[in-house]
Amino acid sequence: MAASPPETSRYTETELKFEVVESTVTPSFDGLSSVVRVERSPSQQLDAVYFDTPGRDLARHRITLRRRNGGSDAGWHLKLPAGPETLTEVRVPLATWSTAEPAVPESLRDVVLAIVRDRLLAPMARISTTRTVATLYGPDGSAVAEFCDNQVTARADGGDEQRWREWELKLASGDGAALFARLTNRLQDAGALPTGHRSKLARVLASSGPAQEAPEASADPLHRAIAEQVAELLDWDRAVRSDAYDSVHQMRVATRKIRSLLRSAAGSLGIADDEWILGELRELAGVLGVARDAEVLAERYARELDALPEPYVRGPVRERLVGGAKKRYQSGWRRSLTAMSSQRYFRLLDALEALAAAEPPPRTRGEEPAHMTINSAYKLVRKAAKAAYAADTDTDTDTDKDEALHQLRKRAKELRYHAAATGATKVADRAKSIQTLLGDHQDSVVSRLHLSQQAELAHAAGEDTFTYGLLYQQEDNLAQRCEDQLKGALRKLHKAVRKS
Repeated sequence: MAASPPETSRYTETELKFEVVESTVTPSFDGLSSVVRVERSPSQQLDAVYFDTPGRDLARHRITLRRRNGGSDAGWHLKLPAGPETLTEVRVPLATWSTAEPAVPESLRDVVLAIVRDRLLAPMARISTTRTVATLYGPDGSAVAEFCDNQVTARADGGDEQRWREWELKLASGDGAALFARLTNRLQDAGALPTGHRSKLARVLASSGPAQEAPEASADPLHRAIAEQVAELLDWDRAVRSDAYDSVHQMRVATRKIRSLLRSAAGSLGIADDEWILGELRELAGVLGVARDAEVLAERYARELDALPEPYVRGPVRERLVGGAKKRYQSGWRRSLTAMSSQRYFRLLDALEALAAAEPPPRTRGEEPAHMTINSAYKLVRKAAKAAYAADTDTDTDTDKDEALHQLRKRAKELRYHAAATGATKVADRAKSIQTLLGDHQDSVVSRLHLSQQAELAHAAGEDTFTYGLLYQQEDNLAQRCEDQLKGALRKLHKAVRKS
């Protein structure tokens, strides 16, 4: 029987690195009220191989992936940025491989799949460290920090060997900022200087070739906003893969923001396949929407059922509504992961990153920007609003009206993202109010349809359907309140646009 894949574990690590010369004397930590004991460990030999794509995609995103022998945490380590001085480290223990250069564990590759995609991950540097560790203990006997004195020997593939000495200071927990500052002062008083590199690997790569720096922010506000949202999309991709709370929703929002901003740019960014990108973003949002809609319904029904008096919750309504929605979320989440591991998705990310990195073609002097203006975006909102009111007046059913209000929400959302990107804050806030209002309305539309379907199934099973009717009426009341507030919200938006 094949062995099961090794389990991953996650740790949060807060650390600072310092440069020191060979003659620098190790600092004393005496006299600190937060440190009552220092325990020094025997010297350790750590040997690590670092992996990346040929284009150094992980390094460009400040991510390191290594396989290390030696020390108490020997294994595969994936370090992800989580703040200015904080990292999230995902670890997989060492296993027995028959090859000299074992493949990267799939569990770690999957975490950064949106960055590496279908590219090869291969050794790019080797770093050996002779480390002496001093563990600092607080008054309660628990470890509060770790001081490491490192002698480093490193070589990037194709580069020369490098040698240096460095100190590392690591917090044992994330809530010791004051202690961290005091310990940092001790190290600097001893002659240490903050290193100019965020990691050993960054130092090795800097000397082996030109550093890959993030492109400067574009002068075009819409292009700049698109680049920011592409970065958001990659971050939320990682959260979705770990099934973090609300991550599907946030990734879907990022895809929709990019799509709205591209529509506003109206071809001014100089890309030939913008329609293909728009179509792929729409498809991606649709896939994510299956899990997102189920997540919304599960939370919505749990909240509404909890608020009802117990006698009003009849039959297995919670199992049908909440439990059923949670099952659909899991199915939709797995479907999302399948889509996010496809060549189609990888090519979309390639196109988005190329778009974010490219500067829009320059305009000739006096040429007006080709992209949509606030006024032109607002005209689409007004047109959609007129269509919604016409549907409310001319039809006998709510179906056309609900769809028209949904379209109005989309136009308000496009205006909001455009206004936010171009600095029209007041317009963006007013458009957001309409988007939120009609978002609640659309959620009510979806919920009422689902409640009707579930009530029919419950009735066919001989169950009491009283609660379904009660929830339906609450949703209908919510939709009516949203419609009642719409005119006032549109008036406020009109005033904001006139003043912009």
